[in-house]
Amino acid sequence: MVKSKNKKNDEIPLKSDLYPKKWTRKCPLLVSKFIWGKIHLINITNKNMKPRKLTQDQIQQLLNNENVTKCSSKSITYSKEFKLKAVKQYYDKGISAKQIFKEGGFDLNMFRKDLPDDRVREWRKIYKERGIEGLSIETRGKSKGINKGRPRMKGLTDKEKIERLELTVAYQKEKILFLAELRAKRKE
Repeated sequence: MVKSKNKKNDEIPLKSDLYPKKWTRKCPLLVSKFIWGKIHLINITNKNMKPRKLTQDQIQQLLNNENVTKCSSKSITYSKEFKLKAVKQYYDKGISAKQIFKEGGFDLNMFRKDLPDDRVREWRKIYKERGIEGLSIETRGKSKGINKGRPRMKGLTDKEKIERLELTVAYQKEKILFLAELRAKRKE
């Protein structure tokens, strides 16, 4: 553990020593250290981190790949066949996730280095839980139960929208009154 000293020779551990090394590898941290009575900020960044958003050229390159069905600057939707092929190759032949992506025609320099492992791990989990059908159904943005997610406003008449908003306001007012009563009881 690296320690810094102030004028009184008190040893104070650096904040970077309090975190596991894998955290500092995966994400940038703003770390402070105390030297000679002053706090210094150190920005730890990882040179291997890739930008979160894809450029237009990268999007076009991915869309030209037969294993990609949709692509935006923030997300990539892989084909059902590729997901199934990746899981089977991983289980049957023991091929690594990076090798599967290379064979699938992907440029690994375009992604962060953990992406292939993360995707194949997700697909394996889905395959174990829901089988082949789980890999073929896109579940992003789908609600998992009754009344989950934001209520739909499309297709409602103006009168229905007003009623819904009035109910929301009434609910919020009751919530505020309840919390005020709760605070008053706590003070007693």
